[in-house]
Amino acid sequence: MSDEEADGAPVQNAAAHFSGNIMNFERPKFNARQENRLEALKAFKKKCGYIFKGSLVNISEERKCILVQDWLGPEGQKIYDSLDWGEDEDVNNYELMWTKLEGAVSAECNEIVASKKFKERVQKPKETITSFVTDLMLLVKDCNYIDEDRQVRDQFVYGVSDDDLKKKLLEKGNTLTRIQAVSIGKAHETTNQEVQECCLKPPVSDSTNTIFKGKPHKGLMCNYCANKKGSHSFANKRHCPAWGAVCNLCKIKNHFKDSKECKRLQKERKPKPGNQKQSGSTKKPFVLKVDEDGEEHFYEVVDKICTLHQQCVRRLDTSREYYGME
Repeated sequence: MSDEEADGAPVQNAAAHFSGNIMNFERPKFNARQENRLEALKAFKKKCGYIFKGSLVNISEERKCILVQDWLGPEGQKIYDSLDWGEDEDVNNYELMWTKLEGAVSAECNEIVASKKFKERVQKPKETITSFVTDLMLLVKDCNYIDEDRQVRDQFVYGVSDDDLKKKLLEKGNTLTRIQAVSIGKAHETTNQEVQECCLKPPVSDSTNTIFKGKPHKGLMCNYCANKKGSHSFANKRHCPAWGAVCNLCKIKNHFKDSKECKRLQKERKPKPGNQKQSGSTKKPFVLKVDEDGEEHFYEVVDKICTLHQQCVRRLDTSREYYGME
């Protein structure tokens, strides 16, 4: 093998390895629109490192730099194009490239502006405790505070929307830590949700309402006035126009002629064949009857009882006169 072939072999192998494994992983993405761009860049760098130590472990630094530029995306490439390179600096130096990228992104972070955003962050309506504290932890990174935990704790207490929870946290005083504050907040949130669930009344099913709305009165007639149901309320018989009126046919109150009630009364009054000559002692006793639709004719029964009572009194008087004559 010649020297040229020996020198070219590693390059060909690297290229073959590069092309053969380029699709064996998911391309990392740099989220340049994230508020904390420095943290986004660090996460992007870590993902690139995994790939270059795994599938693409054998490629050169130059190829690594080219791939990183491609994976940065349009917004990230603008940051890369803004980098200042010295005459003696190698643009294909992988570690130097990351140092310059991190420096460029860090310069964009204004601590004063970041601090303002952090201090103005409060819990939004219906926002969970987890979502609120997670956002605080991201915002505090750009502020470069010495004690980040205390700053997050204080802003968490100031920013919670529930006054009862805020009172609980303030009662803890200086002993309260960030972890304790978040734990108390989550427990309070869970308790409120359970109380609301216990206070909720079960919804009335639409099918239940349908049973009482459309089914009962359709196509039926009132037993007393012969009007179609729906023309007046049937919850109280006193709402019926026949209430208090006297039937022209049977002379009994609380129904009209040709009504179902009138026909029922006429049927009861009509003597049965073969029983016309029976004595009064063999007559059937009066029995409270229930109409076909399940309604008890209470007031008609009272009228009948009064009529029977008067008949009994007259018969008793007649008997007394009769025996007195004897």
